[in-house]
Amino acid sequence: YIEAGAAGYILQNESVEEMMQKLVAAHEDRAIIAPTVAAALMERLSQLTNRQLPMSYIEARESQFGELTPREQEVLQLITQGCTNQEIANELVVECGTVKNHVHNILKKLEVNNRHEAASVYRIQQPVLATAV
Repeated sequence: YIEAGAAGYILQNESVEEMMQKLVAAHEDRAIIAPTVAAALMERLSQLTNRQLPMSYIEARESQFGELTPREQEVLQLITQGCTNQEIANELVVECGTVKNHVHNILKKLEVNNRHEAASVYRIQQPVLATAV
């Protein structure tokens, strides 16, 4: 479900308080994940990153990242660190609306549906970008 854009998981045995914390975190574009779920996610991420991606995919992603402005790249890095729009605005000393515009442009340029997908694409692409420089 994470690959489809889910912000996290709520387990059946969690208390109402734990569920509320997770819902608030998801609303703020943060995620609180149970250790058992985190372990499963790390395993899946390991599987995905060890898989060989087709060169056409890598080249397409490289060109998409090249379309991002330096400011959009900064915003994407902060998204990847789990920052909310307001936190990004504070960090970059801009209005929250400006950050929302940058996020919209990033999603469009990377052809993804949400900030979680953008962060995933960034994390997968990061080693490729480092070797290309």
